[in-house]
Amino acid sequence: MDTEKAPRAWIGEKVSVVWGRDPERVPCVLIDVVPEGIVIEKVSTTEVEGKTYEGTVRALISWNALGSIQKVVDWKEKDDQG
Repeated sequence: MDTEKAPRAWIGEKVSVVWGRDPERVPCVLIDVVPEGIVIEKVSTTEVEGKTYEGTVRALISWNALGSIQKVVDWKEKDDQG
């Protein structure tokens, strides 16, 4: 994967990424596209001794580890009545 597959125009936008061996999409914000990969920011929650903590995490995902990145450009409510 190279920088052409993660558009700089998406910086600051909500995206979802897949990386490593975990096939689950992770919702996050694209912070930067750098020669080494992409920088993302996401909210992470953890529980320690019965208390819940929430924090903002930034991570660099290397091009080798990145499986995919996608951005939803439009959501519309679907009318069930046809």
